[in-house]
Amino acid sequence: MTKIFNYRRLYEDLNIHRKRRGIAWHKVGIRAGVTTSGLSMFVKQFEEPDKHIFKALSVDSLVKLLNWMGKTDLAPYLIDEDDSDVVA
Repeated sequence: MTKIFNYRRLYEDLNIHRKRRGIAWHKVGIRAGVTTSGLSMFVKQFEEPDKHIFKALSVDSLVKLLNWMGKTDLAPYLIDEDDSDVVA
C-alpha cells in the first residue's frame, strides 16, 4: 500500500503548537528557520480553502517545522493513499 503525507495533520499540529506559544504564523517561520512566505502559502490552503491553493513544503522546511514542534517521527503524518480524501 502506498503512503502519502497528510499535510492537513501537519497544519493542525503546527497550529496547536503555535497557539500554545501565543505566536503568529510569521514567528513560527522565523523560529523554525523556514521562509515566512512559503509557510504563509502553506497555511492559507487550510485557512482559506475556497482559494483552491495547494502549497506543499520542501523537505528542508518540513524537517525544520517538525523539529520546531519537537517531533522526529513522520509515521503519524503518513496515511494510505486510499484515505487521501482526508488530506486536503
